[in-house]
Amino acid sequence: FNVFVAQAQTTQSVSSPDRRIRLTVQTDVAGELTYALAFQNQPVIAPSSLGFVFSKPAVTLNRFAVVSVDSS
Repeated sequence: FNVFVAQAQTTQSVSSPDRRIRLTVQTDVAGELTYALAFQNQPVIAPSSLGFVFSKPAVTLNRFAVVSVDSS
């Protein structure tokens, strides 16, 4: 596993071609990852935590860093 330490808040958004749907992913200064979804600028999914829980080995991953963004 690679563990990255976030040092700043990072926000990235992607929209559907007609811009009616927007997905936003954000990391805060502690590396907590959240996502939110909007349809026609109205929230559909409020900012929600995102992470992974593994049973073997028993570990929870909930701190992330955005390493790169490719908008191509």
